Amino acid sequence: MSSSRNVLHSACVYFIGNFREIMLFFINSAYLLRRYSSDVRYTKNKDGIINILGNGPSCHDTFNRNLCTNEKIMVVNFTAITDVFFEYKPEFYVLIDPSYFEVKSDKFILLYEKLAKVDWSMTLFVPTSYRKQAEALVCNPNIILKFINFNYLPGKSKAVFNLYQRNIASPRFQNVLIACLYVSINIGFKEIKLHGVEHSEFQMYEINEYNEVLINQKHFYGSDTINLTKEGKILKGEFWKYLQYYSFMLEAYSQMKSYSDFLRCNIVNYTKKSFIDSFDKK
Repeated sequence: MSSSRNVLHSACVYFIGNFREIMLFFINSAYLLRRYSSDVRYTKNKDGIINILGNGPSCHDTFNRNLCTNEKIMVVNFTAITDVFFEYKPEFYVLIDPSYFEVKSDKFILLYEKLAKVDWSMTLFVPTSYRKQAEALVCNPNIILKFINFNYLPGKSKAVFNLYQRNIASPRFQNVLIACLYVSINIGFKEIKLHGVEHSEFQMYEINEYNEVLINQKHFYGSDTINLTKEGKILKGEFWKYLQYYSFMLEAYSQMKSYSDFLRCNIVNYTKKSFIDSFDKK
């Protein structure tokens, strides 16, 4: 009897503490079931190792293709416009930001021009909600498109993780690397190596004399300064909201650690100066 009360109490605490997210989950589920994608459902078929190459400047300091000939590679964002893309010939690619499906600059045009030149078998994962746009932009028979359902559900329980396995629910995809981890776990890899995932962005922020928020970004494929206020991403006086998103990201990594443990997948962070504290470092 006491055990039943404890379970009921835990369920009530979870529901009350996550009421908004749970309501959004059910609303989104009704939509997703009409456009359901089973592309990222969990499978046990693979036993191998995958290297996820992030945007960080140290990425190619820790990843050596010659030492990983039997291991798979997953890349993100603008990797295709770099020389290493055609050198590494990655098996997997992930794009989740809406900007990649609303091509508005030469950089995005170049990205899809490079993808059109892929001459090896590669799987590109994109959000289900951008399926039509992705199918129109990617015209290469060597690239297989697969779709991820975005339907955030908080928690670390077995019930939540069972929904993750079916790609009915998902973690909060605060950045592309969380989506990479989710996909890599669900397609069955038993070891995941992370490279170039410093996440030291909060050290690169600057507030100018007009109280506009700037970020000085450094990627392995270059660096630039973005005025986040002029781009409409941060209103004046709301820098705190942006830092809150950073907190959401670190929380999602903690959730991915629990999910990987649940499915006996080992995640190792090779990035020396990474601010992710959820995974073992090497």
